Amino acid sequence: RLDPRRGGNLFSAGACRVRATCPEEARGLVPSVGGEKPTATCLSGLFNISGLDISSIADGSHSMSAVLTDVAGNSQTANRGIVKDTVVPTVAIVTPAPGSYMNANNESAFSLAGTCSDSGSPVDIFVEGSFHSSTTCLAGTFSTVLNLVPIIDGPLTLMAQAVDSAGNTNSASRTITKDTVPPVA
Repeated sequence: RLDPRRGGNLFSAGACRVRATCPEEARGLVPSVGGEKPTATCLSGLFNISGLDISSIADGSHSMSAVLTDVAGNSQTANRGIVKDTVVPTVAIVTPAPGSYMNANNESAFSLAGTCSDSGSPVDIFVEGSFHSSTTCLAGTFSTVLNLVPIIDGPLTLMAQAVDSAGNTNSASRTITKDTVPPVA
């Protein structure tokens, strides 16, 4: 069984790890993708190859093959489709507008919305650098309602971080001011 590791069959970087099961009498495994052909030896029923360099192959769908050879010289080939994706998702905060204020009327239900590129992927929301909640990019947009009552008054940085299925990330931030103190008459 040929099992490329890292986000299922999706890869976002220049190196991947390959794992395959093997009988104890196997002599060697040679995985191949994008011209790279490292060799591994069966150990305890598994081949593990880390750092298979896929930096030279273009983004998109590719076939990974592996040739397993036993001590008698018999060979068997296994194939598996993989996808290389190094394109970061896009994300932008649309609401609130830059320089917006949050007050006592909206601190328990403060709207955050924006645009994003990878429909179905998560958009994680951070307030002042700490994870707050997660929503999903749907049809190019995301939105959520935040309860920011526990956060003290003053400038707040809100960040939306998009993560695609290959693990690529991108973020956008917006600074607002929280002012829940009514004016003195």
